[in-house]
Amino acid sequence: MKSVAIKGIKEFEIKEIDEPISDGENVIIEITKSGICGSDIHYWDMGNPVGLVMGHEFSGKVVDPGIRADLKTGDRVTALPISPCGKCSACLSANPQYCSDTWTYAIGLSLDNPGGLAPMLKVRSDMVLKLPSTMSFEEGALVEPTAVGYHAINLANIKVGDKVMFSSNDQVLGEIVDVEILPSRTAVFNESTKKYQIDENENYIFCRFTVKASGYLNDRNEAFAANKAVLYSDEFYLETTSL
Repeated sequence: MKSVAIKGIKEFEIKEIDEPISDGENVIIEITKSGICGSDIHYWDMGNPVGLVMGHEFSGKVVDPGIRADLKTGDRVTALPISPCGKCSACLSANPQYCSDTWTYAIGLSLDNPGGLAPMLKVRSDMVLKLPSTMSFEEGALVEPTAVGYHAINLANIKVGDKVMFSSNDQVLGEIVDVEILPSRTAVFNESTKKYQIDENENYIFCRFTVKASGYLNDRNEAFAANKAVLYSDEFYLETTSL
């Protein structure tokens, strides 16, 4: 079957790979949607590893349910791409991301396990999740990255009603409802546009959402007349790669 594989620096090729074969254990999925992760962009930029078929965020339909008695052909599913051993201290402490096997055999992240940039793939049966009828294939492909963000929220103990600041490539998403001072965190603020610009020497800004005004971070190189403001937050700052 045809797949899209890394050929070199910022170069793909259409590559013939073997179709997954039923083995009575693993689940075979026909891919409907496949996402592009930040790590995929890095692989694309580096052109390495050559031959990698990326796509570890995906959704599709069951072709072969393998050992999963609760699945049938045609079921709508997604899956976690990891392959933890389930026996090491990391796995037994509910931290499979630290297992040495997790990324070695990960779907779309290892040469031996092609990802969603192919018509079909084979996944460990315990990693497959059935999609609810109300969830689209697009949403299903976002389950893995959403789970990563949700895990971060849980680690930070953020609750409904807490005030937060989101940053994505120098853009803050959400309403800024107050600006308070914190030494060493500076930004330029324009009252008319309600926009901020990070100081050239700063990587992050922090603020508390307590004033009713939309706020956005401009590109670092964008110039506009504004007053210097210092932002701070004793609550939560969330940095994201894309939204």
